[in-house]
Amino acid sequence: MAALLRIEKQYNSNIYIFHPPITNKHSKRNVFLKIPNSLIYLSGPLLNAGVSFVALSIFTQFLSPEDFGYFTIFKIYSQIATIIIIFNSFQLLLQKNYTNSSSLGGFHITLFLFSSLVAIFLVGLSWLAKDGIAYLIQIPSEWVLPFTFYGWINFCQLLWMNTQQAREKAWSFVLLQSLSALTAIGVSLYLVVEIGFDWTGRFYGALAASLLLISLFLILSLFTRKFSWGKPSFTQAREIFQFGFPLFPQALGAWVVSSIDRIYLTHMVGIAVTGIYSLAFAVANVFIMLITAVNRSFMPKLFAQLSLGTQESQELAVKNILKVDLFYLLAAFLGCLITPFFFSNFIHLKFYGATDFLYWLLPAYALYGITQNHLNIIIFSKKTKAASWSTDSLAAVINIALCPLMIYFFGAVGAAQSTFVCYLIAAFTSWYAANRVLPLPWLSALKVS
Repeated sequence: MAALLRIEKQYNSNIYIFHPPITNKHSKRNVFLKIPNSLIYLSGPLLNAGVSFVALSIFTQFLSPEDFGYFTIFKIYSQIATIIIIFNSFQLLLQKNYTNSSSLGGFHITLFLFSSLVAIFLVGLSWLAKDGIAYLIQIPSEWVLPFTFYGWINFCQLLWMNTQQAREKAWSFVLLQSLSALTAIGVSLYLVVEIGFDWTGRFYGALAASLLLISLFLILSLFTRKFSWGKPSFTQAREIFQFGFPLFPQALGAWVVSSIDRIYLTHMVGIAVTGIYSLAFAVANVFIMLITAVNRSFMPKLFAQLSLGTQESQELAVKNILKVDLFYLLAAFLGCLITPFFFSNFIHLKFYGATDFLYWLLPAYALYGITQNHLNIIIFSKKTKAASWSTDSLAAVINIALCPLMIYFFGAVGAAQSTFVCYLIAAFTSWYAANRVLPLPWLSALKVS
């Protein structure tokens, strides 16, 4: 299950757990339009990515690198707050895959109350430690509590969105996801461009999007009676704790790998450089979306080949894995080639330094995609404990120690180089772990028949 969480998070836009499960006996096709759910789920991120790219070029005209840096710190801190509040429970929600509205509602009210108690504890802890947190993430201390509270607001909207996944309502999920993203972008553009807000305009845009979805849910639940909350259950609360607590090292490790570089940059170089780096991170995130889509479509095919258990089918599976690996590497190479053209035509010149980071981040994410292929093998074997030491946890420990050293010796680009090194190590260690739990004919598959 730890590896399944790893596959699901995908470093995606804004928060790890937006993406739906890959296969389910009920979720292969959307009954109404006969469109594969994988295509439906992909349409939302692609639409959001296109709009985000346009908005990104506009934001670079009106906001400074420092503004980008502060907004990045907000995203990093609110992300870890959301992870703690959610308590890894959405994977349990998807695993249960309720189809009965009342039983699903019973789990919902338990989950809502459980996570709200966690949020209250986290807000209180943040208030007591706000000065230390403010120093750690380099923001004014008065923003610590709003950032923490946003984690709970974000949990509430994600609870509704992930419910649509659990109930196999792909179109509803994509609609809510797109509505949230477009509202955040629209409100942010209005506040920044028309009124003249700084980075806080983007924060209020994200807050407005979450509040809109929560308000919409409350209206629908009150007037349509399509949502049954049920009754809270102590047994379900204990199940949430027992399921979610052991997964925290994996979830926190993933957060460290994806976020610690920008925290180090803020302390060692400055918030402006963090803003430029965050722009490169946002552009490279499109590549992550591509990897997510490819992995989602490739995983069922790989499982089908491995399930046959023959030498021939295993060799074919290995060949297909290597083809996907090669595709990721070529896509990263192509991305590096078009990076100068993209920045010279769409991004303000004060952010041109982001290209230096992209030349390392794109290959790093290609290695991340390769790691996903190895994790697919581990998931198929059901020996998922092998994933905990071979991916996020190991990479997090390495990145904590390596990133500041790379920045010290090589400057700001050392943060991206550290990310590359961590994913390179993860690619090899995940292959080693996959080969231990399910040995495959890697060498014989390379022979020309």
